[in-house]
Amino acid sequence: MLDNIENLQETTQKTAQSVLMHIKNLAWISFIKIILILAFCVVLRILLKKIRKKALARIKKSEGKDRLSANACRFFYTLIPMGESIAKFLILAMGVLSILSILEISVKPFVYCFGLLSVGISFGAKDIFADMIRGILTLAEGKISLGHFVTINGRSLGHVEALSIRQITIRHLDGAVEAFPFSKVDTIQNFSMGYHVMSPAFCLAPDAPIEEFQAMVFATLDEMKEHAHWKKYILNKTEFHPDFEFTKIFNTGIEIRIHVKTKIDPNGLFESEFNRRMLELLQKTTMLRVVK
Repeated sequence: MLDNIENLQETTQKTAQSVLMHIKNLAWISFIKIILILAFCVVLRILLKKIRKKALARIKKSEGKDRLSANACRFFYTLIPMGESIAKFLILAMGVLSILSILEISVKPFVYCFGLLSVGISFGAKDIFADMIRGILTLAEGKISLGHFVTINGRSLGHVEALSIRQITIRHLDGAVEAFPFSKVDTIQNFSMGYHVMSPAFCLAPDAPIEEFQAMVFATLDEMKEHAHWKKYILNKTEFHPDFEFTKIFNTGIEIRIHVKTKIDPNGLFESEFNRRMLELLQKTTMLRVVK
């Protein structure tokens, strides 16, 4: 009788030890799986950051050399915030669901709650969803990228500093930063697509020699075309010539506007230098004389 009791106790102890060992092994396996999932999520985040840095480095390297490559890189870099936002949500959702599954916790209640919550959010956040839809369509069209010089709704002028699927952020020339939800953006005027046309106007005396003035313009442009710095703004030397427009003619003077196609110059540096050189030449003549 005692032998049977001892055998039963021994068997019970072995069974308990075996169960505890099995539970411990399962716990370690679950712990390792959770660690692997978290490590995988961290690796994905690091990869996203590296892709962003490489794209930005490629943009800086290609800018001014290969316009097509630079624009492609800018478009790719512009889409990264949108992809990163989606990836963050997917990584978080997959990680949480995987951990709950490993811990043998049913995910159905969470899925149902998320479904009900999403319906409630959709009614309360219609503007946010409108921003996201218009943002995705705008970014997919590729009409705007980071660094572009734009006008929003005909009044806000500046460089695109940040883009997301919900809003566009621009930095004005005075340094101020302004954000626009895409649902509030009606028009976008982009000055960074291909080329720029400068159109300075000059008011001359009514008896000013027009041919002499035109020769002065050609000479100034030729000097800038050969200058080490300003020649970078020349789009094409064979097509780099001014078009003259006589916009206003009065008995007190003549207004002549000059149109010249150059590379993208959002800050108007080339035009400012051209005006400075022309002013120095005109001040030595009587062309600026005002007739009373």
